[in-house]
Amino acid sequence: MLRSGRLLLRCGLVEKSDYHNRFGLQAVERGYIVFAPVMMNSAEKRNWLDRKAIMVGQRMQALEQFKIMRLIDYLGTREDVAADRIGVYGISWGGRTAMNAAALDTRIAACVVSGHFMESTQKMTKPSPHYTAYIQTQENYAFFSREATEFADADICSLICPRPVQIEQGREDRVAYWKIAQDEFKIVQGYYEKLGLADRATFELFEGGHVVAGKQAFTTLQKWLKP
Repeated sequence: MLRSGRLLLRCGLVEKSDYHNRFGLQAVERGYIVFAPVMMNSAEKRNWLDRKAIMVGQRMQALEQFKIMRLIDYLGTREDVAADRIGVYGISWGGRTAMNAAALDTRIAACVVSGHFMESTQKMTKPSPHYTAYIQTQENYAFFSREATEFADADICSLICPRPVQIEQGREDRVAYWKIAQDEFKIVQGYYEKLGLADRATFELFEGGHVVAGKQAFTTLQKWLKP
């Protein structure tokens, strides 16, 4: 186990490789200490829990973001963790959760978002042949009050700045369309460039679908999390 850092991931460990591409195991093999918190990974379960959360003035997503913040609290108490080198890496809704976690908690030193970075209003409401809009699905948990007027993905990443953020996106991904992701990332890149920190905002476009690439992302994490 490394005493030098901790990597917090949104992932599952399974016997057979799936769209996660065993990226938690890949991180362990690279010498990271890995913490993989559990997320509800089905629309039906998430909708059910979200309805219950609304009844007490909460949302399912807010509770999951709070859970990550409490995990950061816990990690900071461990002697084998360098509290100033905690990273987060997630795919799909886990990537979105990772992005929001880094925006909310400045103790996260680096963030990788896989397959869920885009212009969020289009993703939510505008049907396209390139991706599935949430308005076409039963995933009600994904809709948030005033999201269209207040918080685009680039806005969320602006709250991560000046800490490093990496976006990885597959050309064949049906969750996020790569061209829209690229355009949104240009806004993020602009924030970092104005601060002279262009190397802290990176975008990897790879040939593939809705999967963890685990290529440039680990190079980024190596650069910013290892001593």
